[in-house]
Amino acid sequence: MEKLRKESRQWQPIWAEDTRYEKFEVHGHPTHHVVDLGKKLCTCQFWMLTGIPCVHACAAISRVNKWPEDFCHKLLTMESYKATYSHHINPLPGQQLWKRSEANRPLAPLVKRKPGQLQTKRRNDTDEGGQSSKKSNPTTTLKRQLRPFACKYCLQKAENSQKEHEQNRNTPTRPRKLPLRRRSPTPTGSASFNPMEGASEATAARLANFLKFVPTPEFKLPRKK
Repeated sequence: MEKLRKESRQWQPIWAEDTRYEKFEVHGHPTHHVVDLGKKLCTCQFWMLTGIPCVHACAAISRVNKWPEDFCHKLLTMESYKATYSHHINPLPGQQLWKRSEANRPLAPLVKRKPGQLQTKRRNDTDEGGQSSKKSNPTTTLKRQLRPFACKYCLQKAENSQKEHEQNRNTPTRPRKLPLRRRSPTPTGSASFNPMEGASEATAARLANFLKFVPTPEFKLPRKK
């Protein structure tokens, strides 16, 4: 009740000007409520369900300068609690001293096997996302992340599984292109070509005098190192 009293300070009761001073309109957040102290009712239905005045009723009760404990249901009072347990409780002996019944003991019902194959898979709950029906909704699956490993044949690191790596390694690959053949350079022979071959004697004599080496005057040969 102390907590309800503190929360009732945030509500403002307005008297409806009735003769018995029992009807109030309580304003607050998020909406307004109507309280009838004579019938012990409130539009929030908390007072009717629990028998304890709600925060709106406590605000109206404080307006008439009364205690909220006086408006609680009589079954919630200490006097009703004492009256309930005022009678004594008969003592009971131990279970070994109980009287044996002549009737047969109740047995558990027989387990009936249902037709069809025994289901061993657990049914998914509603918050697990799966459905127990046969037609399941299409869901997206994520690929398992594998750590890189080294192949035992080629000793190369790969990111897919060992089986996929062996299949990719055994698949036929495109043959490599043959290297281009380059033409070898033509060998230069040591035999000199004679340009005067087939020429007349006059032409040969004239060219012989023309191609004759004439030393330059005052020309000195370089010294040999």
